[in-house]
Amino acid sequence: MKWYRRSPRGPISKSPALPGALSGEARCSWLPGSWIGFRRPPGLEPCLGLSVYVCPDCDGYEVTGRRTVVMGSGPAGAGMALTLRYWTDRIVYINHEQAVVGGASLEKLQEGGIEYLEAEIAEVLTRKDDGPGAFAGIRLKDGTEVEGERGFLAFGGNAVHSEWTKALGVERLENRHIVTDPRTKMTSVPGVWAAGDIGVHSEQVTIAMGEGSQVAIWIHKEPLRRKKIADRKEGCLIGAQNTH
Repeated sequence: MKWYRRSPRGPISKSPALPGALSGEARCSWLPGSWIGFRRPPGLEPCLGLSVYVCPDCDGYEVTGRRTVVMGSGPAGAGMALTLRYWTDRIVYINHEQAVVGGASLEKLQEGGIEYLEAEIAEVLTRKDDGPGAFAGIRLKDGTEVEGERGFLAFGGNAVHSEWTKALGVERLENRHIVTDPRTKMTSVPGVWAAGDIGVHSEQVTIAMGEGSQVAIWIHKEPLRRKKIADRKEGCLIGAQNTH
């Protein structure tokens, strides 16, 4: 079995065959996933995953009833603030890059009772007494402090690293996510599998882990299946020769 992998910054390269693999029977590709774009003001990283989040599907419930600061840019930040309105009505959206939001979105923010500020974020504040990563709000560049209990990031510019698969002929959706067989996770190209955020699903760690395990099973099965087919063909050929 021959493996091909690609670094997000480099070309496709061939890796050695896995131990015990059937050489030449199948080709597998490790496909890098997606990248979530966000800025990193000082103090942010200790809070990530603990009190500051990026995915409302995964962590929206964490802000239930809490004052939440959305740190973002333009329409992406406005959309996040409106999405979080389901869990809390105590939201302030800081448009860090002061990108154009649009009149319709601004009206929706106002209707939802969401505070809106166009200002550059200088620092993420934390509550030292509550342990590491306890979000307390943000300090703006002009020194103004905005209090909060939870934070969300929404800067837009997310990228799906699937451009290089076009050369393989892999089927992709318009959003660049790769279409796979729901059972085997094989792509439209035989011998090429995809799992995790690069596929078509909710971008969650638990789902990616499960798909990775699922792919491993079918990567193991594929060369065995091909060997059986080859042996069957060889047997038929030998049988045909013996009849003459």
